[in-house]
Amino acid sequence: MTRLLDPPPTPAQTQESLYRLIIENSHDPISLHSLDGGYTYANPIHAEVLGYTVDELMDMPAEQAMGMIHPEDMMVALPVYQRVINGESVTRAEFRMVRKDGATVWVLLTAVPIRNEQGQVTQIMGMTRDITDRKRTEAALLHSETLMREVLDSVEDVVWSITIPDSKPLYVSSAVQTITGRSIEEFYTGAPIWRKVVHPQHADALDEIEREVAATGWSEREFPILRPDGEMRWVSVRAWLVRDADGRPQRIVGIASDVTDDRKTQELLELRYSALEATANAIMIADRNGYIQWVNPAFTRMTGYSLEEARGKNPNALVRSGFYDDEFYSVMWDTILSGQVWMGRLTNRRKDGTLYTEEQTITPVRNSAGEITHFIAVKQDVTERERTEQLLLEHERLKSRFRREQEQNFLIVRTISALSHDLRTPLSVISVAKDILSRYFDRLSLEVRQQKLDSIGRQLQYALELLDDTVGLVNSNLNHRIFHPALVNLDALCQISVDEISETSLGHTLKFLNVGGVKTATVDEILLSRILLNLLTNAIKYSPQGGEVRLELDATADRLVLRVIDHGLGIDPDDVPHIFEPFYRAATVKAIKGTGLGLSIVKDCVERHNGTIRVESVVGQGTTFIVELPK
Repeated sequence: MTRLLDPPPTPAQTQESLYRLIIENSHDPISLHSLDGGYTYANPIHAEVLGYTVDELMDMPAEQAMGMIHPEDMMVALPVYQRVINGESVTRAEFRMVRKDGATVWVLLTAVPIRNEQGQVTQIMGMTRDITDRKRTEAALLHSETLMREVLDSVEDVVWSITIPDSKPLYVSSAVQTITGRSIEEFYTGAPIWRKVVHPQHADALDEIEREVAATGWSEREFPILRPDGEMRWVSVRAWLVRDADGRPQRIVGIASDVTDDRKTQELLELRYSALEATANAIMIADRNGYIQWVNPAFTRMTGYSLEEARGKNPNALVRSGFYDDEFYSVMWDTILSGQVWMGRLTNRRKDGTLYTEEQTITPVRNSAGEITHFIAVKQDVTERERTEQLLLEHERLKSRFRREQEQNFLIVRTISALSHDLRTPLSVISVAKDILSRYFDRLSLEVRQQKLDSIGRQLQYALELLDDTVGLVNSNLNHRIFHPALVNLDALCQISVDEISETSLGHTLKFLNVGGVKTATVDEILLSRILLNLLTNAIKYSPQGGEVRLELDATADRLVLRVIDHGLGIDPDDVPHIFEPFYRAATVKAIKGTGLGLSIVKDCVERHNGTIRVESVVGQGTTFIVELPK
């Protein structure tokens, strides 16, 4: 009844009640403080933030209220209060406060002075917001960013970020100092990142990176940079575009790696590869199981197999000639699998089926653990060298054979000369006895006649024995052997014959011409040597004025042709039918020593080949002997 009689509230009271209602229900902590810091009002949410009740705050002494400020932040909070007391409004002051339970809470304070009618500051109104969660998030982000920077600064690559579109640096990791030789500070001032260090001849690389990033969102380039000491290094730069949530370009981030050593290694590998590609020796790399992994072009030239054809194949199956049994290859593999180097010469078969001889060295290759992983085979085609070696051996053999024929021919000449000398005595005795019997037959007694006849008989017997011995010796040296044709390097034999005769001939020029391009032929080597020896010797002997003696080797479809041509005395037409008869000597050459057996021997050797020999001669101009042998 009494309340009904109370006067109604004034408009001011009504307005104050409305404000109080709003503040009491506000979600933001709001408080009023006296100038000494004590509470004159606190809404429930403010008390809740600090862990007190409103009544506890209102009864709290000013010193205790100010003591809720964290000791470490007192130097931040007190100047704020002082500024407000001085009549200044302060916004967004951040510091920590200690709750009733001892926990720390971060607050964001906005403080304004409250003045009386005289304008004096009488109270301070504070609006605080609990920003503890935000601070924890910021701390976590800061910690994460610190860790990220530590990680980025620990890597060897340079991590960087620039703005768009002015290319101002946002971040660059410390590795930039190692790679470029410049301080990080240089990259945050002046020209955009990298433009300070990129090699002038490659300055457009940066523009190309920016264009590619703008067009595709990604770019990767390699270019050289120059360090302050003048050293050039190569870097690989990868850059990509970062967009915001709305897809708008925000920044460019990138990684720069020092690839100088990689490039040097690559260049060295390329140089080695080029060397392997260019080397004249064939090189093959096979895995542990013997399957080809790589071959160089020289291998292709030697075998006919390309890399594509050889890869994955077993070399023994690829070029095997069939000349060697499985035991041969088993020994080879046992050798290299035991870690030893195998070296040898073998004959293999090319892709086209032809044979070739190679010298090969196979070396095992081990990994870091010492295990054999591959084999490298270095091969050299020695087919031509082997052929040359065989030709040299054949040349020496033919040379030796020809010299033996020369010695035998000389022995025959000496034998015939000795016979001529030895026959003079019995023939002289016979001649004297004949003359005595012819002149004084009637005067001689029967006994003396018989003595002379007996003397003639003894001397004839002696002469016959001499002839028999000589014929036996000649036949022995001529070696009446079975005709034995075989494949002979006729070109080499002719050249050797000319060379050997030239060594003992003065004043003559001997030449050999292979006009028919003949290389080999099936002949009896010994008999053909006698043909050449006697014809060339006669050509020199019967060219006393010197000059050229020429041996020609030619061929027709079915016959080999040998011509010995001189420019000597020539042969009288009357003597030509008899020159191949044993011991025949033309009257015009009696002054020249000879046995009369040379051409007879030649004819015999030719006929044993089923060949023919003929002569073309002009007295005073020279002679040509033409020998034709069946192929």
